[in-house]
Amino acid sequence: MENIITESAVRFHASAANEAGFDIIATVFRSPSHVTEQPAAEIEQIAWVAPVHPDQPRAPLLRDFVFPLLQ
Repeated sequence: MENIITESAVRFHASAANEAGFDIIATVFRSPSHVTEQPAAEIEQIAWVAPVHPDQPRAPLLRDFVFPLLQ
């Protein structure tokens, strides 16, 4: 599956961070405003992670695809 980039969203195919041997397909949206979300269902935690802080752990999706697009 190819990664797809549009003006307001990007779709990625990457290795899952916490499920060895599994992949994820994620659509990442650009938003002009700050959004406050609460974790629910299988999502245990939500955290803002800045690409300029390399000491924070990162999922492959962020490290390999999302953050490089922001630079």
